[in-house]
Amino acid sequence: MCNYTRLPTGILKNSAKVRSWWWRLLNRLVFWSFSHLFTLRTPVGRKMRPSVVNHSGPLIRVKNVDLSRAGVERVTRTIAARDGKLVLEDESCPQVENIIWCTGFRPDDSWIELPSIQAGKDPVQLRGVVDAQPGLFFLGRLFQYALSSSMVQGVARDAEYIAERIRLTALHNLPVTVD
Repeated sequence: MCNYTRLPTGILKNSAKVRSWWWRLLNRLVFWSFSHLFTLRTPVGRKMRPSVVNHSGPLIRVKNVDLSRAGVERVTRTIAARDGKLVLEDESCPQVENIIWCTGFRPDDSWIELPSIQAGKDPVQLRGVVDAQPGLFFLGRLFQYALSSSMVQGVARDAEYIAERIRLTALHNLPVTVD
């Protein structure tokens, strides 16, 4: 008999088969550790961050069939924007409501041409806020705040943090800073 766990997205709903209570418990413990123990606020998190950032973190596999069932459509490379619409490599201009910009297995910031971003180097940021470039933020980076920062289960906390920094900046007309 197979029991299915509840995952945070419909995409993964039926793809992760969990067969026993101890497996579900272990899964929750691991993700709790990724979100609360392995963070920039804890000594163990600060110690492991350089290794994770330089060698990668845990990989979570999403199957193409699950993406298709969820209505996700992959397109070719975006080469330009014209009249507020994307222009793809094949010259098509799809009508889109949402964009998920994926850089692959390695972060690629080469398209950001700003003095504070050096080609081939990780941007200097803390919790996604780039102090040297007001208005520039990153989200979903590997170990941005916690080991879970680049995962669906952990990106919300970082998004809330950045949104709050933007709100405070707009409210007080101040540069965005990290507290």
